Amino acid sequence: IEAVRSRLSAERAAREREAREAAARSRRREELLARARAALAAGRPATALLLSRAARSADPAGPEVPEPDAARNRYGRAALVVPFTDGTGGRVSPETFRETLEAALRKAVDGAWIGFPATSDPGAIRIEGRVESLALSAPEKTVSTEEVEYVKSRSRRANPEFARISRELDLVRRRIPGAARELEARRAEVRALREIGDTARVHLSTSRRYGPYSEAAYYRHLGNARRLEADAEAELDRLRAAEADLRERLSRTPRILVTERKGRASHRVVTVTRTGTAAASYRVLAPGNRPAGTGSARAVHRAADRGYPALERIGLAADPLEVPDDATLAAGTLEALAGELARRIREDLLRLFRPLLEAARERERAGDRAGAAERYAAYLLAVGDTGSPERALAAEKVRALLGLAVDGSGTAAVPGGRTPR
Repeated sequence: IEAVRSRLSAERAAREREAREAAARSRRREELLARARAALAAGRPATALLLSRAARSADPAGPEVPEPDAARNRYGRAALVVPFTDGTGGRVSPETFRETLEAALRKAVDGAWIGFPATSDPGAIRIEGRVESLALSAPEKTVSTEEVEYVKSRSRRANPEFARISRELDLVRRRIPGAARELEARRAEVRALREIGDTARVHLSTSRRYGPYSEAAYYRHLGNARRLEADAEAELDRLRAAEADLRERLSRTPRILVTERKGRASHRVVTVTRTGTAAASYRVLAPGNRPAGTGSARAVHRAADRGYPALERIGLAADPLEVPDDATLAAGTLEALAGELARRIREDLLRLFRPLLEAARERERAGDRAGAAERYAAYLLAVGDTGSPERALAAEKVRALLGLAVDGSGTAAVPGGRTPR
């Protein structure tokens, strides 16, 4: 009795603890949402966004927390990629390269608040430039000799494991009908005893004996019958589970084992390589055609294929040689060039958010903690997961001013689970 009381007391204490923790999570969530609404009403949308995310982190099981779009609308930037001019004498399609570069930039700035509008936007950042050169080399052929492993012969024999599992499966299947009959017999015995009990109940209440049974002997017999019924049911379940397991193992076991005898042979391999090189220059213009960055990039792209003739004596099929054509090589080279440009342009685009850091420092020096926190939060969210010292500084300031820890993906949480004031 004491053990049962102790267990029930522990379960009740655990439920009460879980209820208190759930209530605390819900309370923190509501407090953070109230702060987020107040920040949004005060014109601090980046602060409101971080507080909303912290509310969601505080109680993940609670209702969905909507994220306000006002922060991205205020602090985000639009970038328009203009078709680059062609300095290769018609070998580059300006529009095709623009699409390739925009795709590379989308990937490079993923997570940052930089959008690429489908139509011209007078307030957008302009990215323009010129593809200076595109050169494709002639095929370079090299010949080498390589060794290849091949199968000289194969031998087949029956798998003894397959035979063993088959025997076990056959034995189990033969025992199942008997186990089913045993279970049915035990169930019939229990039904019969219950019928006797229903008939005897009135007599047992007035007489200590009914037929051959005393009341105690009857219930003892009924209990034994129920145990035998349960044992028979367990045995049938065990046999059926064993049958399913053996059937599954048999399906994974090969009936025939094949042993291969390997050999090695030499064959002639021809490799053809082509190299493409490209260069481009670019400039980034902020609204009002203010220069925000210039630079250049160069890319090298190599494409190769190898082939060899058939070796009929070992059953080696020929691998035809496919020389990369000009169009394929040029597309690969320009894609590589777009990737190099995107890595450089990305830094120029993210640099356009630095005025937020400068404004945050000015507000902090002026004693405006809320204004400083808003701009640090905006910078943190706008640049995405850069891993830069500037972003790390903004994260430290947000933690100090708002009491929020923000990870690389922009997810916010309250350190230690306590709602900051």
